[in-house]
Amino acid sequence: MSKKRNQKYFRGTEEDYLKRQIRLHPRHVVIPEGCWMCGVKGVDMSDEHIFPIWLLDKLNCKNQLYYSTHAEFTGRIIDRRKIPLGNFVCGRICRSHCNEGWMGELEKEVKGVYDSGWRKGINKNQTLLARWLAKTATTLNASQQFRVMVPALARHGLINREVLPEGWLIYVFDCKTREPAINWLQGGSVIATNTSRGDSKTAGQIFRCALKLGDLGAMVFWKPPEIKDIIPARPYKKIWPTIDEGLPKAEWDAHTGVASHAIL
Repeated sequence: MSKKRNQKYFRGTEEDYLKRQIRLHPRHVVIPEGCWMCGVKGVDMSDEHIFPIWLLDKLNCKNQLYYSTHAEFTGRIIDRRKIPLGNFVCGRICRSHCNEGWMGELEKEVKGVYDSGWRKGINKNQTLLARWLAKTATTLNASQQFRVMVPALARHGLINREVLPEGWLIYVFDCKTREPAINWLQGGSVIATNTSRGDSKTAGQIFRCALKLGDLGAMVFWKPPEIKDIIPARPYKKIWPTIDEGLPKAEWDAHTGVASHAIL
């Protein structure tokens, strides 16, 4: 692979990893040259808060430290860092169209639903909440030294207010665990039951992200079309593409995302 092609597939921090002879999982998605969420180039870019300030203020966790640990896929720890949640951002989001445009409008609408009690409004606001959770998981994936898993069409199509792009599967649950206020896990450690019989290469293209946003717990997946369905190991409420009845309660534990490491 040429150096020019390497620059498309690896982040700057990972070039250092390669020099240290750290073995990385192969990329499935090329890192874009323009905006993560719409692809536009040559415009003013900005930093998007992955967890919005209104949510951090509501949960009083703006200064909560997240201890991020990155591991080689052998399990060897290769990088550690700690970040206050208020400083946790995704760079290279275009300012006018995305950050201050459709993404800002999405945050305003979700804030109203969250403040009014997301549980009672979940059936009415199925698509709104699913888009928000998919957007949050996408910017989380783009912000870290994690292999890029969500393809361009699945990212860019989140601007549509009526329907999510093909491949997204969103489940939620009522999280009983109080602390930490916000937490997440992405990668193969997120437990799920895959009902299709795709090969290991196809299965390796599934994006898995578990989120804890106060008492809202979520399991967010993006899958390639070869995989027919993904069912979590626990009976959570699916809100996209269909919607299930009921809203189960669950603790936030190792099966749903309490672990703080990401496998590169």
